[in-house]
Order: sequence, then C-alpha cells, then structure tokens
Amino acid sequence: MTGTLPTEIGKMEYVGYNGDYTMLYSNSLTGQLPTEMGQMTALSRYLQWYQNSFTGTLPTQIGQMTQFTQSFLLYSNSIGGSLPTQLGQMTVMTQYFDLYSNAITGTLPPELANMGSSIDDLEYFRVYSNSISGTIPTEFGDANFGQYAQFYSNKITGSVPTELAKMPNNGWVAYLNFEYNTLCGDLPTEVTSISSSYAWYLGSQAGNGIGTECPPDPTPFPTISTLPTTLPTSSQPTLLPTTPVPSPLPTTEPTPLPTTEPTPVP
Repeated sequence: MTGTLPTEIGKMEYVGYNGDYTMLYSNSLTGQLPTEMGQMTALSRYLQWYQNSFTGTLPTQIGQMTQFTQSFLLYSNSIGGSLPTQLGQMTVMTQYFDLYSNAITGTLPPELANMGSSIDDLEYFRVYSNSISGTIPTEFGDANFGQYAQFYSNKITGSVPTELAKMPNNGWVAYLNFEYNTLCGDLPTEVTSISSSYAWYLGSQAGNGIGTECPPDPTPFPTISTLPTTLPTSSQPTLLPTTPVPSPLPTTEPTPLPTTEPTPVP
C-alpha cells in the first residue's frame, strides 16, 4: 500500500472490531500523520502503523486519545520533531508505546512521566535510536514505566538525577537503558544501589561518560539588552583650532608689456 493517510481518517467512529484496532504496518505509506488522527477517540487498543515511511512530526492532537490503552506502535518510520507534551494526557496506557528508529529530536518532556496507570504500569516505553537531546527529567522518578524503558542511542546529556531511585516504587522497572548517550558526572549512590538489583544501563560501561566531569554550560553571548545604551560622560576630545584660513593669493593678472615695436635705426 502506498500514498498518504487522508484527513478523513479522524471521522472513523469505529475502527476494527469493536473499536479496538487499526493496522497499517509494513507498507509504503508516506507523508505526514494527519492531525485529525487525534479525533479517533473510539480507538482504544491497537494503533499499529509501524514500518512505513511516515515523515513530519507527531501531531499534538494525539493527546486527545485519552482512552487508548495498549499498543501505540509507530516505530521504524521517519517521523521527526519533538515529542509533544500532550503525550502525558495518555494516562491509561498499559502495554506498548514505541517510537524507536525514527528521527525524533528535541528533549524529553517531563510530562512523559504521566503516561501509564498507577494500577497497571506502561510496560514498554521505547524511544531509542533517535536524536533526542537534553537531560533526563527529574520527574521520571515518579513515572509509571513498567518493565522496559529504553532511551539508548540518542544524544541525551547531563548527569543522572537522584530521583531515578524512586522509579521501582511506582513500577517494576526491570530494564532501564540509557546506553550510548553522552551522560556525565558521578552516578548517585541511591541510583547505584537500585541499578545493581535491576538491568539498568547507565554507567561508563554503557557507552556513556559517567564518572567524568560534566562540561560547564557555555557562556552566552551578550544580547542587545545587555549592551550600554548611553554614551560615556567623559570629556570629549578638543576640536581642531578654528583659526581662519589665510586669504588666497590675488587673482589679478599682471600688466602686460607694451606691444609696440621699436623705431628702426636710420
């Protein structure tokens, strides 16, 4: 199957059997994901559009799919842009949220910690093999991630927040993976004691710079507002003397010599 998804897809009140699924995976679909997909509020269990060639960004309107619970699969496409903060509105997710192997950029929004349910955690949250940057949000300590939370092979920087040690209190995070990013600083003692009991990949052995000093934040260039707006009040340099310029040479021409010829000698 080729082509793009029509905007009318948002008008589908019932998708699949009993509104449970839409499966378009392993095709050659292209183009951007229509914003109207956020109107598919009857879809509750399976959105499987992986292994296509979708581009563009992830629409913020997917945050309207607040009843979606199980398999949100858009991995192996070419979707770019940042992860929208509205993902945090999908609070009843329980199984799979997969956006790995795309072209996602930007930072990890703290609102991702709201995904999943306190009753039944989000078992798989996987955004590895993208170009996500920035630091690990401290709010992840309160996330309801379940067994697998995979962020490896991105461009995530900074130190590991101590708050991650609270994650097992919210869910059974057996596999937390930040391999092959550019983390730095010392691994907090609280996190070290937890990670030794689980398959947590955070340290220098995971292709990071844990144990090395984090580089300082670059000093920003001064903005226009920081530049002085008034001239200095020091005395101005003395101007050149204003003596008059000497009068020019006279312009009258000299009296010409007489033009009469002399009288010849007899």
